[in-house]
Formats: sequence, structure tokens, C-alpha cells
Amino acid sequence: MRSEQARTDFFEFGSALNVAQISGGVAINMVPDHCEALLDIRLIPDQNPDQVVAQIHQVGKVAGADYTIDILQQEQAYLTDPQEPFVRLLHDTACRILPEPISLVASGQGSVGNVVSQLGIPIINAFGAACGNAHAPNEWIDTTTVEPVYQIYRQSIANFAAH
Repeated sequence: MRSEQARTDFFEFGSALNVAQISGGVAINMVPDHCEALLDIRLIPDQNPDQVVAQIHQVGKVAGADYTIDILQQEQAYLTDPQEPFVRLLHDTACRILPEPISLVASGQGSVGNVVSQLGIPIINAFGAACGNAHAPNEWIDTTTVEPVYQIYRQSIANFAAH
């Protein structure tokens, strides 16, 4: 389920709530005594995680449900300034090495970028080796794209450290 309201520059895909797993009950002809649902919620930088959890609590109250919410992991969405010197250097290096220029776009996936950005280190999260079918059967990576990406990061870090 995608939110039509929660969109911003670089996050055209908006925030998302995915009911990833539901389990409960023991037989088709018995009312279950419990149910568990696992939600995967992807936020954009303008959204406050605590407010999103409060909205989920409101749904539970309206439904009159007896429930608990356990937050298994929570990261604030982030956006690196595209004018950040390292971002510009990495982008320019990639455009010189790769046959097609890279776009500076947001990535909806969770990654180590959340942690790195909290340390004040600029990061481009949506750039890397070509891959597809993530987190699904037949997930793949084009191994021929690993070396150029390595060279881009290597040259960018060396040039950035030299300045």
C-alpha cells in the first residue's frame, strides 16, 4: 500500500506500508485466539516514525483490538545533499567511468546508509553494481559491474582524501 500524500523531492515513490507476514489460528473452523502481523514501513525524511506508530495505535483503538506493537528495527529516512562535495566527486567520477551517467535518486531500500548518514558522512545509497530481484528467489548481481563500481569508489575516496 503506497501513500499518495507522503511524497517529496527525490522520494517520488513515497512512503510505503507492506503487510509482510500474517499468522494465527490453528484450524479453518476455529476463531483464532491470536494473530501476528509483521509490517515493513518505509518512510521519507519528512515523516516522523513516532507519529506513524501513533497512527497505527489509532487504527487498533478504532478496531477495538487487544494488541501490542513491538518495533523490531527503526531507522529515520535520510537525504544526502546532492551538492555535498563527496557526492559531487563520486557522481563526476562515475560519469567518467561508466558508459551512462548515474542519476542522483533516492533508494527505498534500507541499508547501512542510514547508519553512515547519522555519522555525518555523505553517502549515495542508490548506486552500485547492477542487480535485481532483491530479497526474492533468483536474486542476482551482474558480476561484471562490480569492478567498475569498486574503481569509482576507490578513485573518489583517493581524490577526496587528497583535497
